[in-house]
Amino acid sequence: MAEEYDVPLEEEEECVPGEHSSDCFDRVNGLIDGVEQCKYTEVTDCEEQYECYVDVEISGEWVSGACDELAAYFGIELEDEKPEPKYGDQFADNDCIAEEVVDCVNMVKYFVDGVEACTAYNYVDTCNEDAEVGCYLEGKISGEEVEGECEELMARYDIKMQLLEDEFEAVNGPSNQPDFVQPAKPRKSNGRRP
Repeated sequence: MAEEYDVPLEEEEECVPGEHSSDCFDRVNGLIDGVEQCKYTEVTDCEEQYECYVDVEISGEWVSGACDELAAYFGIELEDEKPEPKYGDQFADNDCIAEEVVDCVNMVKYFVDGVEACTAYNYVDTCNEDAEVGCYLEGKISGEEVEGECEELMARYDIKMQLLEDEFEAVNGPSNQPDFVQPAKPRKSNGRRP
């Protein structure tokens, strides 16, 4: 729970049920003007959070309340309010990594019945001979949304890379890779689903 609010509790090897308090001055200093003291308290059973509250002294006056209420009041973004990381975020700060987006329906329809949509997000290192560093697929099969890393989905649907390569060559001529890993117009990575 403390991680969710970016407030460190004393390091414990095991969770201990009950009430736990710690200082949160470092977490709110700079986010709230005039903070003099801050105390964070959570009551837990080590399975779920039951209660979380903060007592903060601002310019000589104490303000108390539930963690989420005070965070909202002071405009502090809590950990659980941040957007979930998406596949591709790990490459966002690397100028060498480019994202290629390819429609892969024609490739996988020979191996998976009911494919309605398939988009591959391939991440290549343009500073290292376009070496593939990651691949993520989003699609729809028989009305069900599916997504995941390319290798994970290929394993789930028992698709062998060699079969994809053979199918690609039959349709498009000789190549080392299927169409969802062929070079396309790269763009800066903006991330995909977690």
